[in-house]
Amino acid sequence: IADNDEVLRLEPENGAAAADRATARRDLATWEGATGADPRDRLDAAIEDLDLAASKGAPPAWTRRMRALVRQDLGDWEARHGADPRESYRAAILDLYEAVRLDPKWAAPYADRGNARSTLGEADAARGEDPREAYRAAIADCDAALVADPSHAEALNHRGTARLRLAEAEGARGEDPREGFRRAIDDYDGFLKRTPGHADVLANRGIAWRRIAE
Repeated sequence: IADNDEVLRLEPENGAAAADRATARRDLATWEGATGADPRDRLDAAIEDLDLAASKGAPPAWTRRMRALVRQDLGDWEARHGADPRESYRAAILDLYEAVRLDPKWAAPYADRGNARSTLGEADAARGEDPREAYRAAIADCDAALVADPSHAEALNHRGTARLRLAEAEGARGEDPREGFRRAIDDYDGFLKRTPGHADVLANRGIAWRRIAE
């Protein structure tokens, strides 16, 4: 961060330095959040850097996606600490719409938007609202990511989680959720074949298997 401060002092039009500083601030915020510190000021500063980078010629689709990821991080922190994260998630989704518009063949923004919509659905469900539309939109985004890049493993993970949550929501409303749980398991299987050893994904797959057996 300090090195990029100096670069920007010497070269105020250096968009790459602003983008690098934003990335460093996001990484530091992630570490701070994991140690119990409040990362929000750091994340807000990263967003300001990304706005600066965009105005100085940094790749526009990349800056929009990165700003969405910072806003997703902010929403995730808010959700863990009892605040309403939906404004942050909606802002992330809007940024990802723009990233997709700017580079429609890039798989990552579709997968990220699927994740943002899925977490928005979880936040809706936690407040007694119907999350099914958000989960279905998340699944559609992950489908689009896998059309753009069939090897995109994270899209499988995000789609599996959206399918898991959708099946849970359907079951709570008297619908048969078993097919949804089976599809979630298939997605988690595909992800784990590509990137084995993820405890959170294994745990989610275990939840899906248990729900089928109930």
